[in-house]
Amino acid sequence: MNKNLTRRRLLKEAMGAAIGAVTFPYIVSSSSLGKNGQVAASDRIVIGAIGVGGQGTNDMKSLMADARTQVVAVCDPQAANRQRAGKMVEDYYSKDKEWRGCQDYVDFREMLSREDIDAVTVAAPDHWHAIIAVQAAVAGKDIYCQKPLALTINQGRKMVEAVHRYGVVFQTGTQQRSEERFRRACELVRNGRVGKLHTIEVEVPGSMSLDGFYFALVPEGLDYDLWLGPAPMAPYSPKRVDAFGWRWISDYAGGCVTDWGAHHIDIAQWAMGTTHTGPIEVQGEAVFPRDGLFDTAVHWRFECTYANGVRVICFARNEFVPGQYPNGVKFTGDRGRPPTKAFEGWLYVDRGRIDAE
Repeated sequence: MNKNLTRRRLLKEAMGAAIGAVTFPYIVSSSSLGKNGQVAASDRIVIGAIGVGGQGTNDMKSLMADARTQVVAVCDPQAANRQRAGKMVEDYYSKDKEWRGCQDYVDFREMLSREDIDAVTVAAPDHWHAIIAVQAAVAGKDIYCQKPLALTINQGRKMVEAVHRYGVVFQTGTQQRSEERFRRACELVRNGRVGKLHTIEVEVPGSMSLDGFYFALVPEGLDYDLWLGPAPMAPYSPKRVDAFGWRWISDYAGGCVTDWGAHHIDIAQWAMGTTHTGPIEVQGEAVFPRDGLFDTAVHWRFECTYANGVRVICFARNEFVPGQYPNGVKFTGDRGRPPTKAFEGWLYVDRGRIDAE
C-alpha cells in the first residue's frame, strides 16, 4: 500500500517537477518525397501512441494512413488495448519491407525514453493529459493530445509553459475546426451576415448518472495503479476504467461539459474572434447525481458574458443517453437578410447541417 501511494504521489508531482507547454500548431514534416511521391522510411515522422482505447486507435489509424508518418509503438495500462492496437499496426504495415515493428508499453515513460520516436499521440483519460504532455515535451517529442486539453485550468497552463520551454510542436484535438460547415459558419458570423452578434447558444449532451455499481478484483492485464495515476486511490470497479465510465467521474474528467463542450464552445469562441480570451462574467446552475459512482453534472445551463457584450449560453437539457447526441451552435444577431429588414438573423451549425434565417 505504501509503495502504491508513494508511486501515485510521485506521478502527481511529476508535472510540476518536469517544468522548472499551450499553443496550437500542427505536426509538420521536413520529409522529402521520394520516387512516385513515396516517403522514405528514414524521412517519416515516427509516432508512438499513448492511450489506445477507442479514440486512441482512431487517431492512430488516421496517422498510419498518412505516408509521412509511421507508428512504431503503442502504450496503454490495459493489455487488451495494447494487443488490439498492436495488431492493427502489424496488419497495416506487414507488407512494408522497411517496417521496423511495433513495441508495446505499459508505462508511457518507457516509450518517451526512445530516441527514435519523434512525436506521440495522447488519448489517455483526461486526468493524465497534462502529465503525459509535459513529460513528452521534456523528452523533446511533438504532441497530438485529445481534447479536452487538461482536467484543470492550472494543468493546461503548465502544458503551455512546457511546450514553449522545450520548443516542441503541440496540437489539441479540436478537429471541428477542420470541418467545412463549422469554418463556413464562423466566416459568415465574423463577416456580419447575422448582423451584430449578441447571443450564442451552445447545446451539448448531458452527462450520465449511474444507479448502483459494483466493486471487483482488478482484472489480469490491467495496471490499475498506473491507470489511476495522479487521481485519488479508489476501489476498482469496471465502470471506472470503461470509456463510458471514467468520463462521468470528476477525479478523471468533467463530463460532457468538457467533452462535447470542448468542441462547440471552441466554435463559439472562434466565431466571436475571442479564441485567446475568455468571459468577464459567468453564472449558471446544474443538476448533479445524488449517489452512485458518477458525480459530474447530468444537465446544466450556464451563461458567459464577454467584453464585447456577446452572451454565450451553454446548456444540456437531459441526461446523456448512449447513441443520442443533441448538439449544435446557434448564433443570433440584430438582423437577417435582406439587411433592410429589421429583424433578428440567426445561423445554426452542427456536425450534420448548417442552416440560417
